[in-house]
Amino acid sequence: KKDLAAIAMSYGYVYVAQCAMGADNNQVLKAMVEAESYNGPSLIICYAPCINHGIKGGMGIAQLEEKKAVEAGYWNIFRFDPRLADEGKNPFMLDGKAPSASYRDFIMGEVRYNS
Repeated sequence: KKDLAAIAMSYGYVYVAQCAMGADNNQVLKAMVEAESYNGPSLIICYAPCINHGIKGGMGIAQLEEKKAVEAGYWNIFRFDPRLADEGKNPFMLDGKAPSASYRDFIMGEVRYNS
C-alpha cells in the first residue's frame, strides 16, 4: 500500500492535508481554506467509509465511523503547509490527539476485517 500523503509531502512544495469530517469539522474547513489559498498544488485526502467497509452499524453512522477511526489511530489527521518552512517553522501540523480508543475494536467493527 502506498502512502499518497507521504509521497506528496516528500516533494516539499505540495500542500497536503489528511482529514476526517466526522472527527473534526473545523480541521477540514481549515485545511480547505489553506489549500485554496496556497499558490501551488494542493492535495486533501479525506477518510470516507463506503459500503464495502461493511460497517456493522450501517452507512447511517459513517460520520461516527470516521471519528472512531481517528480516535483509534487508524486514520491520522494533519496538515502540511510548505509556506511555514519558508518562515523557518515546521510545515507539518498533526491535528489529531494521541489514540484514545482500541485499534482492534475499531477494525472489528467492520466486516472487511473479519475472517
